[in-house]
Amino acid sequence: MTLVARDLSLGYGARRIVDNLSLSIEPGRTTVLLGPNGSGKSTLLRALAGLLAPRGGAAQLDGVPLQQWPRRKLARRIAFLAQTQDVPAGLSVQELVRHGRFAHRTWLRGETDEDRDAVDWALATTGLAAMRERPLVALSGGERQRVWIAMALAQRADILLLDEPTTYLDLGHQLDVMQTLRRLNDEFGLTLVMSLHDLNQAMRFADRAVVMRDGRLIADGVPVDVLTPAFVADVFHVHSERLHGASDGVPVCHPLGYAAPENGPGDAQWIPSNVVPLVGRVSNDRP
Repeated sequence: MTLVARDLSLGYGARRIVDNLSLSIEPGRTTVLLGPNGSGKSTLLRALAGLLAPRGGAAQLDGVPLQQWPRRKLARRIAFLAQTQDVPAGLSVQELVRHGRFAHRTWLRGETDEDRDAVDWALATTGLAAMRERPLVALSGGERQRVWIAMALAQRADILLLDEPTTYLDLGHQLDVMQTLRRLNDEFGLTLVMSLHDLNQAMRFADRAVVMRDGRLIADGVPVDVLTPAFVADVFHVHSERLHGASDGVPVCHPLGYAAPENGPGDAQWIPSNVVPLVGRVSNDRP
């Protein structure tokens, strides 16, 4: 089972977003896509899910371009969760999770024992079994995100792609979602690919960090090796320091201030975090 991008170029209308990118997703691992806003992370995920046709190159699963896979067959291999989801009115938790079985059903057959088993497993695995009859509108944001993950699990796909799965969640629910995803990877070998903005979540929960800028891949490796203070300053325009001593042994990226770029990448001006740049050049010496 191999999901790869080969010389992939992507865009919308006249705008090119991803340019000649090659990437191979490692089976059974957790890969995070990092990069500034507009770097192409969400666009790349949509292409890897087969939802966006390439302008050049190809996204392939097992050597076959995704556009050549029948949609239902591809959905049995790859599940995709977008950044925002519309909550269907009147549905319960269990009813939404059942929608994850669409790729396994036909018009000629109803729900099977295999479908019911998959839904029960997805609910139990995400800790939602006791909430199965509750309406979606009655859930918190974090609980609702777990329901969407359960729906994706019910597809029984090998690969789960997630676009910023912790967006709009408070800290506790962010950790709940990330720990759930990490457990799915550890216990079931589920291949995870997700876009994130939180560098500390990437260092703590991911096996691999793929960093993008302006539609190109600029770094690829173990998160704690990639996300050095110098690299964070260059890519994200943030001066930071690395803190050690956490009980789990994972270092923490501690931001110190915004580094406003002057002439381009690698040429940034340090601004303390309590100073908000407005118009024109702001000059502050580092304390």
